[in-house]
Parts: sequence; C-alpha cells; structure tokens
Amino acid sequence: MGSKQQTAVEWAFEQISNIDWKHLSDSGKNDLLNQALQMEREHIEQAFIKGNEFVPKWKINGVPYIESEQYYEQTYGK
Repeated sequence: MGSKQQTAVEWAFEQISNIDWKHLSDSGKNDLLNQALQMEREHIEQAFIKGNEFVPKWKINGVPYIESEQYYEQTYGK
C-alpha cells in the first residue's frame, strides 16, 4: 500500500499551525485558503478519473461520459 496522501484540510491546518494566523494579511489568508481549495479540486478530479478507469469512455450508467473538470464544475461550480 502506498503512502497516505494529505487532504486539503489537513494541509491547511498544518499551514495555519505553522504561522501566526492573526497577523497574516487578508491576501495571505486568501492565498492559503485558495491553495487548499485548489488541492481539494485536484483530489476530487483525480478520484473521478480513477473511479472511471475501466468504464467505457462513451457512457457511464447510460449517461454520456464527461471529463473530470466537467464533473467538478457541474457538481461544485467554480
């Protein structure tokens, strides 16, 4: 079994615990949280791809196949 991946939430907590959050600028806080959101999006898209590795690319359960980015946008928005 491979090494455990860190979740976006675990990463964000680690980052916050390593800095003085209350003295971090608003843009610094936004940057950190946006990085965590991007990590989470990448994890979701990779899970979608992995979960569909062996499914015919033209249909999934009778529904036309979509790419992971499309799935994310339809499910979570921008």
